Formats: sequence, structure tokens, C-alpha cells
Amino acid sequence: KVRYENKKWYKWVKYDDGTANLDIVAGDFLNYLAATGYNLDTVVADTADADSTTPFGAGVAVAAVTVTATYMWIQIKGLVTLSLDPTGTPADSNALVPSATNKAMAIATSSDVEHICGHTIDDSAKLVYLDCPW
Repeated sequence: KVRYENKKWYKWVKYDDGTANLDIVAGDFLNYLAATGYNLDTVVADTADADSTTPFGAGVAVAAVTVTATYMWIQIKGLVTLSLDPTGTPADSNALVPSATNKAMAIATSSDVEHICGHTIDDSAKLVYLDCPW
């Protein structure tokens, strides 16, 4: 399921807390579970459970989750405030990719092979324009 509301897109997904049993809060960046996550709409916060070579960004949590196998909405497009600063040395208008750090995005570099899933709008406020695939 995909939903559009107030210039933002949301997707209904299943959260897997992964091998590290990570709880999440609103603003945490999530990736699809390695191999089958996109097809099964399953997301993780633990990067060890995402594809280790090229993690596939899913979106941002809109609420806290403390239980695995919880179904929830994540934001996939539109303005969002992240819970963590993007890794690297962020500045406004930087392209963002999935990070090697749990629950975070990273500044894209010329050597990145991950897909671009957003751009910083106001780095000091952790405000990002999110653009993840549905």
C-alpha cells in the first residue's frame, strides 16, 4: 500500500528488528531487508541485515517501534526531519544515500554505487527531501 498526504508519500511495510534487535524512533532511516525485503515490503534499521554491498534505502520511520514484525507506515517521499545527522560532512543540497551506520543516511560520494534517496534541505535542522522507491 502507498498513501499520499500533504505533499508526502508513505508506504505500508513490515519492520524486522534484525540481528541487533534495534528499536526505532520517528526520523530513523530504514533499508530493505537483504535479498527479499523490497518484494516482501520488509524493512530493517540494522545495516547488517540490509544488503552489505549496496543497501537499498526504504524510507524514514514516522513513529517509534519496539517490537519486531510490526506493520507500520514509513515516509518514502517529501520533506522529513531525520533523527540522526547524515554521516560524512553534510551541507545543504547534498545528495544522500543509505549509510553504513544504523538508522542513518550518508552524504553521497563519487564512488558510491547506492541509489540516491534524498537531498539535504537544511542540514542544521536535519531536514531532508526524501525520494525513496516505492
